[in-house]
Amino acid sequence: MTSVAEELILTYMRQQNRPFALTDVHLNLKGAVTKPAAQKALLALADSGKLLKKEYGKSLLFLVKQNSLETLDKDGLTALGQETALKKQELIETKKLLAARQAEAETVAASPSNTQLVEQVALATAHCTALEKQLAELKSSGAKPMTDEEVAVYDKSLDFWRKAWISRRKAVKDLLVMVSDALGKEEVASIMDQFSITLEEDTEAEEQFVQNEPR
Repeated sequence: MTSVAEELILTYMRQQNRPFALTDVHLNLKGAVTKPAAQKALLALADSGKLLKKEYGKSLLFLVKQNSLETLDKDGLTALGQETALKKQELIETKKLLAARQAEAETVAASPSNTQLVEQVALATAHCTALEKQLAELKSSGAKPMTDEEVAVYDKSLDFWRKAWISRRKAVKDLLVMVSDALGKEEVASIMDQFSITLEEDTEAEEQFVQNEPR
């Protein structure tokens, strides 16, 4: 009579269809069968011809007989192929879903936290309050908003003086370069400090000036 341990081990061996030693079987069954019971069951299965027993040095391996395994007919193989294809498609869909969830998680992680949002809302509210106060003061003073024509005049004036500033700064810079060898860097620095001359770079403004400068 086949014991419960023998049935459990034989089922496992047929499912895995690979050689195992006693210790492997005991560990892989995760304590479902004690080691002495597993040893007894393996030897009994080997003696009854349901398992093959092979000695490799000091190790004793057990393997299910290949002719005892269930084989599939043509219809069974077709059904298995269809099931495999279905599982592959399910795997593809699962991977797509996982990628979408990961993208959503990255978006959430890159978004401001609740604390940051509260701070940003507070800053925006304070800014709006300040603008509303300025607007109220302008209305109470009787000041009228600038027309589009007036804005255009101011923009034109600003552009004119900005170009003049860029031209003047460029001329001063060229002059200081010319006299720097004769005067020395310290003297040039002293002159710049005395007359509050600054030569901050403004590449974008210079490029715009060069493009619009009369030839």
